[in-house]
Amino acid sequence: MADNDERTEQATPRRREEARKEGRVARSADLATALGLLTALIALGWFGPKLGLAIRQMIAGSLGPNLFRDLTPANIQDLSLTLVGPVAMALMPLVLLLMAAAVFVSILQVGWHLTPELLEPKWERLNFFDGVTRLFSVGSVGTLVAGLLKLFAVGWIAWSYIAQRVDTFPQLHFLDHTQYLAHMGELILGLGWRVVAAMLVIGGLDYGFQKWRFERSIRMTKQEIKEEHKQNEGDPQIKSRVRQIQRQMVFKRMMQAVPKATVVVTNPTHVAVALRYEPGIDAAPRVLAMGPNLIALRIRKLAEFHGIPIHEDPPLARALLRNSTVGREIPPQFYRAVAQVLALILRRKKAAPPMPAAAVTGGD
Repeated sequence: MADNDERTEQATPRRREEARKEGRVARSADLATALGLLTALIALGWFGPKLGLAIRQMIAGSLGPNLFRDLTPANIQDLSLTLVGPVAMALMPLVLLLMAAAVFVSILQVGWHLTPELLEPKWERLNFFDGVTRLFSVGSVGTLVAGLLKLFAVGWIAWSYIAQRVDTFPQLHFLDHTQYLAHMGELILGLGWRVVAAMLVIGGLDYGFQKWRFERSIRMTKQEIKEEHKQNEGDPQIKSRVRQIQRQMVFKRMMQAVPKATVVVTNPTHVAVALRYEPGIDAAPRVLAMGPNLIALRIRKLAEFHGIPIHEDPPLARALLRNSTVGREIPPQFYRAVAQVLALILRRKKAAPPMPAAAVTGGD
């Protein structure tokens, strides 16, 4: 495995996706806890009065006639539904909201991603010696120290808030139960908001640290970048060889098609374009072969060997080479110019003297 000093390159998208599949993502448990507490405080503000009323009714019902009621298997279910049911119903929205908040926080940090691989049993996780090694590793000690510091910070904030109000505690004895609950609710909410604010700051810092550590853990070496590029794009030597074979196949097909050409338009030596036009078969002249330099020379030689007319028109030859595709019809803007060439070739064929009979029959 490469040293950390060699890992200087940012991770590629493929490396990041592999890390996600392994369950390696930047995640802060402190931030999740802080957002969960924030949700709980907001939910208490919404559903707290209803929950408090349900609890008071449950206590009143428990201390009323039901206090001296004999519990039997027949009435215990009805009694539980009567006393605990309203509390459970009041708690239901709070619990659902907290569950939704937990899912939202997870998606907020790492996106929507399931990692079933983490549920697969791995025996190395049960190795006692590896567990002891991880327990006393530098990372574990650092995590313990950071946890103690966070606990101290939150505890100090909570104690400071309570210490400022400790003088009011003896007066709670003179309040009725409604005033007492209101005062304690105000005290708990005030303490909760301060703790949540501290946890949000700690969670934000922890998430930034986890993000930084995660980015460092997935960094790559220059060699790994090259290897991944080869896997994605293919070996340059193999790709070059494939392109060479493809060019050879195209060249072979073009040379096989030249004898079927009607005319070859040339530059005269640097460009050659072999065209075919057969009325009733071709809707427009079709390019059978074309190319510059050596390819043009090869096309000319084949045309001469097979008796294909060769027409010199440098501007037309260069324009066809730039704008045409082998195996397809010429672009419409060249119809007139190519039609003039074909008409000229046709007139030449009609004006050519007939071949002597002796040459045709091969007589003495």
